[in-house]
Amino acid sequence: MGTLRKLYDVLYDNENSGVLLIHIIDKSVAKLNALIVYPKFRNKGIATRAMKIAVTNLLPNIVWFFTQCRLNDARALRLEEKVGFQKIGMLKHLGENADNVLFVYNNKHEFSFETAKLLAIKYYSRPDQQLLMGDDNNA
Repeated sequence: MGTLRKLYDVLYDNENSGVLLIHIIDKSVAKLNALIVYPKFRNKGIATRAMKIAVTNLLPNIVWFFTQCRLNDARALRLEEKVGFQKIGMLKHLGENADNVLFVYNNKHEFSFETAKLLAIKYYSRPDQQLLMGDDNNA
């Protein structure tokens, strides 16, 4: 299967309140690449609801969802954890001198840290970034 990017509008009271970009990279694996909630809609729980819908209902064949956020973005870190993503490692973007926290969500409730690590290595190994995996829940 080739990769596919899907862009979704995020609606709140029938108004476009943001966008969600999902990159489907395999028949059962996707990356949540971006979630943007427009300023006037922030602090209403929209991002949390949008991410929960994305990982539980939007793409029923996707089992593993990966996402990442900057290490210093406390708001995004709280969002990932609130939705149920588990921290599995760090991505160091060498050209940008930036550190991102790597998260994974398994919507089949059969989480395996080893499987998550193998998938992360497969889909995040690139010359311009260094992937640092943690040990079972101590990423």
